[in-house]
Amino acid sequence: MLIKYLHTLQDEWYLWSGILSTVHADLSIDQRAGGQAVLRGEMEFPNGFRFSFREYIDSCGKEIERVSYSYHLQDCANQLIFRYDNSPHKPALNQPEHRHSPETVLEMNPPHFSDLFSEILTLIR
Repeated sequence: MLIKYLHTLQDEWYLWSGILSTVHADLSIDQRAGGQAVLRGEMEFPNGFRFSFREYIDSCGKEIERVSYSYHLQDCANQLIFRYDNSPHKPALNQPEHRHSPETVLEMNPPHFSDLFSEILTLIR
């Protein structure tokens, strides 16, 4: 299951880097023993916006768990547009998964990559 997840993510990454007309796209996949992997990626867009992500994943049978993750989009002035993550938050939230925007923090499940890139597409155009 891990291999399928990694291949699907890699395919989506390269597909969306073309759709989003990136000026730079870098993806790193570090597959580890025990069905684990660390993924990191960065994209830069013509308008100066930058997207970066990291995932630490663990697979057990047919399940993929995102143990920790962060998906971060910022503008050309390095100002936050959004960040999805599951890092502990102060003040505490009812669930670890949440989305930051410049105005607020909302409890929110992590997005699928295709949904994430669709959101980015609407924000950078």
